[in-house]
Amino acid sequence: MSANASRTSLSLFITLSVMMFLLFFLWGAWYATLGSFMVEAGLDKWIADAYSVAPIAAIVTPFFMGIFADRFLNAEKLQGILLLLSGLTIIAAPRFATPETSGTYLGILLAHTLCFMPTLGL
Repeated sequence: MSANASRTSLSLFITLSVMMFLLFFLWGAWYATLGSFMVEAGLDKWIADAYSVAPIAAIVTPFFMGIFADRFLNAEKLQGILLLLSGLTIIAAPRFATPETSGTYLGILLAHTLCFMPTLGL
């Protein structure tokens, strides 16, 4: 292996390592504190529902996104689009964190996890 290929390989390794760190760091930053945030917002009755949307999305979405990535878009573009949509939904979620709009809040969390979970496998 030449020195140039070795540098490219190291650069790619560092780039992918940073990307994966940020992916899991940002997920853990909000997911670990979701319960206490919901208690403060008066949504304590819906904490179990909020935590159940991620496993549902993790089961359902890889099948569809894998097929979509194979047929219509390459994995990099699909991952970028899904992460952008995921970020937009998680930014919008706190605006609906009230007991009156709890259904909308849970729907936004579901939309977020439907966009985020397939990126773990892409």
